[in-house]
Amino acid sequence: MSPELERRLIERFPRLYIEYHKSPQETCMCWGFDHGDGWFDLIWMLSLAIEDELKQHADPNFAVVQVKEKFGGLRFYINDPNERIHQLVALAERASESTCEVCGGWGKTRRRGCWLKTLCEKDAKELGYECEKVQP
Repeated sequence: MSPELERRLIERFPRLYIEYHKSPQETCMCWGFDHGDGWFDLIWMLSLAIEDELKQHADPNFAVVQVKEKFGGLRFYINDPNERIHQLVALAERASESTCEVCGGWGKTRRRGCWLKTLCEKDAKELGYECEKVQP
């Protein structure tokens, strides 16, 4: 994700991304948001929902520990989640499977060699990914 979008998330949700400035020996969050800009809105909405849940059910130990793309989908790792937060994360991860990681439009999981990425048709063509949906 672009540094500007990362900055917006870190500044707006400092409590969630408290580990962002820690060392690699402490957290994977130090590497930032390891995915394309197209998922920014998914992360923003998920962050708002988690923030709201934490207002209702405070957890002083809660932290996001890693956010990345893996196998074409969003992976959002947290420590010690309550069930509602776990459901919110699962919903966002599923939504990423039909959201272009580049532009945020509708996308499908596509392949380039052994690499998978969720992309719209336009971005798939530009990046050299197959335009047919990958079969599970």
